[in-house]
Amino acid sequence: RLSHEVRAKKPADLTTYEAMLRYHHYMLVMTPESNRDALTALRAAVEREPDYGPACSAFANMHCHAYIWDLPEFEDPLETARKYARKGVMIDPANQLTRIVMSYVHLLRGELDSSRSQADTPLSLNPNSAYYAGTLGYVLVLAGDFDRGRTLVEKAVALNPCHPRWFHHAIWLDDYRQGRYESAYRSALTAGPNLGFWHPVVCAASLGMLGRGEQARAYFAELRRLKPDFEDRTRELIARVLKIDDIAGKLIEGLMKAGMDMP
Repeated sequence: RLSHEVRAKKPADLTTYEAMLRYHHYMLVMTPESNRDALTALRAAVEREPDYGPACSAFANMHCHAYIWDLPEFEDPLETARKYARKGVMIDPANQLTRIVMSYVHLLRGELDSSRSQADTPLSLNPNSAYYAGTLGYVLVLAGDFDRGRTLVEKAVALNPCHPRWFHHAIWLDDYRQGRYESAYRSALTAGPNLGFWHPVVCAASLGMLGRGEQARAYFAELRRLKPDFEDRTRELIARVLKIDDIAGKLIEGLMKAGMDMP
């Protein structure tokens, strides 16, 4: 309700508290419009209150997303994310958001041991937060701690019917790596299209492993619309998100079986 009330304001005119509401709204819906609004609001917030740790970490996370979506207007977004994530943790080390974002930055930098170890602190701060437990579970699955990560995600989904749909991408990944492709495809559909070009990627790969290349054609058409150069940069873009070589290779295998042309 509070987030809805501030949407009439221009993002740059928001207070820091209202900027954080915009950020949490974005993390729930992940639309391009909410991304732009949250980024503008947080940029103003970190300039206005540079010593507020959660705003620094939220700003860092926006740059993590710019990195995985390969947004062209950002220069070295992962380094910017690292800078602000470290600042957020230094200012407010006992905050779940600052710790989780630091864990996510470690993940995207390929520092999987650091990512997993960093995740222990925010979980101990409040293990009963369904949202943060699910977020941590998502990060842990990507970092290779599959059993613990999936347990946290499934707990979060069960506890909170308003959970972000992108939680289901962690379940998709765990099913996909284990060869449960039908279940993986259902999880990809449940997650929905809010992760941009990654949605047709995971759906098409799952269908490829199921031998349903004809059905995957619509996803490839959507992928080419959203990310025209994906086929030329497949390995590079996948490596930004999936840091475990075997799983990244399996995703590429699914795409090729679905009929994707690769140079």
